[in-house]
Amino acid sequence: MGKLDGKVAVITGGSSGMALAGAKLFVEEGAHVFISGRRQQALDEAVKLIGRNVAGVEADSANLDDLDRIRVNVLTPGQVVTPGQEQMFDDETKAAMKAREALIPRGKNGSPQEIATVALFLASNDSRYVNGTELIVDGGTTAI
Repeated sequence: MGKLDGKVAVITGGSSGMALAGAKLFVEEGAHVFISGRRQQALDEAVKLIGRNVAGVEADSANLDDLDRIRVNVLTPGQVVTPGQEQMFDDETKAAMKAREALIPRGKNGSPQEIATVALFLASNDSRYVNGTELIVDGGTTAI
């Protein structure tokens, strides 16, 4: 039995990075997941990757009409290394991000999987008394 058996989750930006890792974990834990994103092709690829109990919904989180549908709690990640950065960032930007790890009290960047486990907590009954909150997951950066 998974932590999310019988639950339905909506994950914005679910076609890549942290949100995709979260969607995969949620499905593994028994949820049916709706992922949203701006690019249908990327959504289709993510749905295929996840494989079951998932549907892709093309939506733009910057569009207020679309937002009236996708959240209750907000997860705010800190500095996280995602696969998309390999394509988007040049070597100088990647090096600067690596150098900023020293500013994170934990001493290293986060991973999509680490953010996904916190999202799992928010979606599961383990967080049933957590409502209308912003949960900051940043390795302690905002604490200093």
